Parts: sequence; structure tokens; C-alpha cells
Amino acid sequence: MKLKIITIFLFYSFTPLFAENQIRWDLGINALMIPALSEDFFYTGGGYIDMDDTSGYSTESGPLVPTGDIGLFGQFNFGKWRVGVGFRDLSVCFIFNILYPVAYIEADAGPVTFNLQVGGGVIGVISLFASLYLAGPYMLPEASVWLRFSNRFRLGGGVLVGISPEIANGDVGKYLKNCSISFFGFKYLIQNTWQ
Repeated sequence: MKLKIITIFLFYSFTPLFAENQIRWDLGINALMIPALSEDFFYTGGGYIDMDDTSGYSTESGPLVPTGDIGLFGQFNFGKWRVGVGFRDLSVCFIFNILYPVAYIEADAGPVTFNLQVGGGVIGVISLFASLYLAGPYMLPEASVWLRFSNRFRLGGGVLVGISPEIANGDVGKYLKNCSISFFGFKYLIQNTWQ
């Protein structure tokens, strides 16, 4: 009971510090450049298939895949710096959805915004052809740079990396090289101040 009272007290004590709190929606369309990997690289349930065997995959870039990007965040503003937490949905080819919690920090430098995100933990996978599937623990760190044309419209790109607990069982450099997905696209932001 005491812990609940202390938590509520701290929450309301710090609330005035965030006078510009916002609910933020990110709506975007990206083009993901998926690495050209074969099935030999992927996790099979019992671990990765021999990652030292380079005959099973290619390090060349794969196809550009259209992806919808929707995020819902609670955002705290500190001038040119912003911190947010919420959820994100990446809709690959608009039929395969990856949902996961995310936290981010971003900063403005002139008309450019730098964004660092860490997402994952538990990832929900939904497609038009199957029910919800929960996977994890996986982490999805991301770094991106966006050119702001207005307070709502951004154009840019970045790199998204998928990190699995199995990373320790293989060649880390090869893993990161082949699990990094570059992307470019645009975002439209809807921001509403908390009342």
C-alpha cells in the first residue's frame, strides 16, 4: 500500500515538469532493403544452422519491400529533445504485421531530427493468413535521421537491427551484417497535448 502511495505521489510531483507532454501518432510508409538471406541463416528453434558455412546465404542487398509504419507514443518534450514510450506496428507488404513496445529519444539540429529507438522484448506477429504469434525475447534497436519539412511531415531513413539471444552462438559481425535492415521513407506526425 505504501509503495502505491509513493508511486502516485512521485507521478503527480513530476507531472508539472512535463508541461508539453503529448500523445503522438507516427504514420509512415517505408521501403525496407532486406538482406538477401537464405533459410540457412535463420533461427530454426534449435539454434541457427551452421553460421560458419557461408554457402547458405548472400551478403548482397535484397529487394525493397514496402512497409507501413504506425506508432502510438506518449512523448515528453524538453525543448529540442524528446523522449517517448509506446508501441509500433511495422506492416510488411501491408499483410504481415510486427507489433512491439518501443522507447525512443530524439533531438533536433536545425531542420534535421536524429532518432534512436530500442524496441522489442516480446514481439507480436500477425498476418492476414494466421493468428497472433508471440516471439521473443528479441530486441530491435534503430537509428534514423529525418529532414523536417514541417512540424508534421518528415522524410528520411535509417537502420533497424534485429538482435536475438542466439547472437552469442555465432559470428557477431556476420550476424549484425545480415540482420541489419536499412530503410527510407516518410512520416506524418499527429501530436496532441495531454489535457
